[in-house]
Amino acid sequence: TNISKELRIDLLKLIENAQFLYHTKGRSGKNTNVLTLEADRYTSTVSNFVEVCVSLISFFIFLFFASSISFEIVFFILILFASTSIIFLPIISKTKDYSILNTDHFSRTQSSLFELINNFIYLKSTNLTSNLIVNIQERIEALRKISIRLNIFSSVITFTKEPLGV
Repeated sequence: TNISKELRIDLLKLIENAQFLYHTKGRSGKNTNVLTLEADRYTSTVSNFVEVCVSLISFFIFLFFASSISFEIVFFILILFASTSIIFLPIISKTKDYSILNTDHFSRTQSSLFELINNFIYLKSTNLTSNLIVNIQERIEALRKISIRLNIFSSVITFTKEPLGV
């Protein structure tokens, strides 16, 4: 999308204009992560925000018409909405925490992969490739576990909103 394209171009300009010391700190994995995955996540977040806004507008329109029929129905719906919102708050909080952790692990994995590829001859000649590969494998496993948790949280929210909506 256009948002994703503009975001990536702006990020590239920031990287180009960054001070020399910034680039010497070995942030290639983090920068690649931001340019690829995080830009897509940002675009997805904007899309999700628009969907939430449309859903809220539809919800309030429904409440308006329901109030013409019965205020008891509106009161019941508002109580149900408030109680489910309270139930979902811990799930949303955990999702946020795991998303931040996922971003951190992914950028560290990318950095390690760049290190392995860019310095392979040196690592191989000093017999350090196996240590780095074990490290990368551990990060990949951690990413897998985080991804599973994020998918579970997302599924819980997705699959419970349909029955509640009905």
